[in-house]
Amino acid sequence: MAGVICELRAGPAAGWLIDFFSDDRFVRFLLDVIFRAEAPLQMGGLVFCKFPKLEPGMAQGRIGRPGAEQSNTSVTSGEVILKAFS
Repeated sequence: MAGVICELRAGPAAGWLIDFFSDDRFVRFLLDVIFRAEAPLQMGGLVFCKFPKLEPGMAQGRIGRPGAEQSNTSVTSGEVILKAFS
């Protein structure tokens, strides 16, 4: 399964910890949410800010993942780099 980091168990409950940046559908959703935001959008502990390079339809473009080793997650769409810091 792409993006699986590890299996989680708590008593009878089990699941998977997944890197959602490995899922193009999630990345497209995130780009769309950021593009539609009129002002900085806060969702829980996350804050999304739109920058001028983000254009309509960019969420439908080719999603890429840089091959270099990094300490945080990065994906690209056109000239935009979406980074997740933890």
